[in-house]
Amino acid sequence: MNKMDKTRLCIGIDLGTTNTTVAISRTDLNGVVLVDDQAIYQAGSNRTRDTLPSILYVKDGKEYVGNKALDLKKNYIQSPGKELAYLENTKLFIGAPSKKWIIEGNEYTAIDVAERILKAVKKDPTIRASAENAYVCITVPANFNTDQRDNTEEAAKRAGFENVELREEPKAAILSFLHEEKSKRELQQIDLKNEKKILVIDLGGGTCDICVEGIIQSDDTSYKFRPLATGRNNLGGSDFDKRIAIYLAQKYDLDIPEGSEGDIAFAQLCDIGQTFKESLSGRIEDYIYEEYDAQDTLFIESNSWKTDLQEVGNVSLTREILGQRISFSLSASEFLEAVQQLIYSDASNTIKNKNDQDYYKNIEELVKKTLEENDVELSDVDIIFFTGGMANCIVLKAALYEIFGKRVISPDKPLLAVSRGASLMNKYEIEDAGIADKMSRSIMIETQSGHFKKLIAAGETVPVEDKVVEETFRTTSRNGVVIRLFEGKDEYDNQLRKSNNVYTIQFDSVCELNREFQIKYSISRTKQPKFTIRFLDDNSSYTLKTSIQTSKEG
Repeated sequence: MNKMDKTRLCIGIDLGTTNTTVAISRTDLNGVVLVDDQAIYQAGSNRTRDTLPSILYVKDGKEYVGNKALDLKKNYIQSPGKELAYLENTKLFIGAPSKKWIIEGNEYTAIDVAERILKAVKKDPTIRASAENAYVCITVPANFNTDQRDNTEEAAKRAGFENVELREEPKAAILSFLHEEKSKRELQQIDLKNEKKILVIDLGGGTCDICVEGIIQSDDTSYKFRPLATGRNNLGGSDFDKRIAIYLAQKYDLDIPEGSEGDIAFAQLCDIGQTFKESLSGRIEDYIYEEYDAQDTLFIESNSWKTDLQEVGNVSLTREILGQRISFSLSASEFLEAVQQLIYSDASNTIKNKNDQDYYKNIEELVKKTLEENDVELSDVDIIFFTGGMANCIVLKAALYEIFGKRVISPDKPLLAVSRGASLMNKYEIEDAGIADKMSRSIMIETQSGHFKKLIAAGETVPVEDKVVEETFRTTSRNGVVIRLFEGKDEYDNQLRKSNNVYTIQFDSVCELNREFQIKYSISRTKQPKFTIRFLDDNSSYTLKTSIQTSKEG
């Protein structure tokens, strides 16, 4: 997109796990680049908002998206029905077409939900009027694989957006920040005359994306990005809400088992947890404004910030749970106690089986593993760039500084930073703005003995060409060959079988059974594998003609 006409409008869409946001950039008559955060008109709620909740609610055959769906969800968990009525956080399953949900007899996939969300975006009058003559850029996590990117593009196409460009979310957030910095001149927080290695932590509602980018400024409108590391985990603001819910259940002796996400009472507690999280974040900001003259850096880098939380006070609210009307109260110190396992690595939290690892996920461990797997030293990192909706929580910023000892900065509007950056992708010359050339996960092929052979390891560089699997295979069908791939950290990853891509190579004519062959493969810079099989008896070969890609759970 860096060669596109800078004078044209560009619509940037952050298709988020929890919220979707949109921005539009334009160039005025003086050549100044302006970014407008697009408040989206939401049918059914008859009002506009800066964010479009990424929720689909179905009622009596009618589909609702955004704020109306969120309102219906809140009513649903207060007066529950008998069947599933809403879908949220479905971006976690994009690229997994076998994952389906049934609502009122209709089947939905993550692509379907993404399509509905993007259609709601396109229905906004301003966006609809601009879309035909504007560039459209939709962001994706930095380590999205080819299937996930293809599914995102498919959803956009179904929604009526043609010729969409996909760009990485962390890059977009950084670009938004750098654009903000240009107007500050004397108060700029990053000097990019020499390359800086920036650790990006993008903590949204449902995911935590990690990347390290080496960035240098070529001139006033040009930046060079050097991807050094990527990592991702399904850890986000909703996990913080759940931890607060669990804490409240214990504090008020409520009979709600931990992790009972399907339980309506637990959903109600999570809603309360979100309210406490947002209210206490506001209280802490007020405290910093008064005690630290609005300089949150002084609070973040102080050794007394945990003690200071005791001075913030409590937030209280009354709700009905399990037939009881309860007056809940939570202090800022209790908030930290409730969520600390999501922040700090704790050696006592030993993962016993694959079901435990979701409970023990935390930011510190994710960052350290991402750096380790990509051979990046923490000492080489210059700055932590903390963005996403959770960047509004100053407690997390203080914890990141405490853990890593690096200056922590955030954009002015962290929830909107990604869409703002996406809208700027045609306004700046971005060198190497494509997909990082290192694998974030290993790719394994399943042999006929049921074992795994590694095609490429996490951290290795792509593209790779004309590699041969060191294994002899035999035909088990007269019509073709099935190749099964799995993604994970390594062959011992207990989540390995959750990513199962099936490729088929079809023969032109009927083939004999038990015929020996070898598999040759290449992996492109976009992580797309290509296969050729060569029969050992006559050296004849076949190349992949069709692929059926599925993802199996368990």
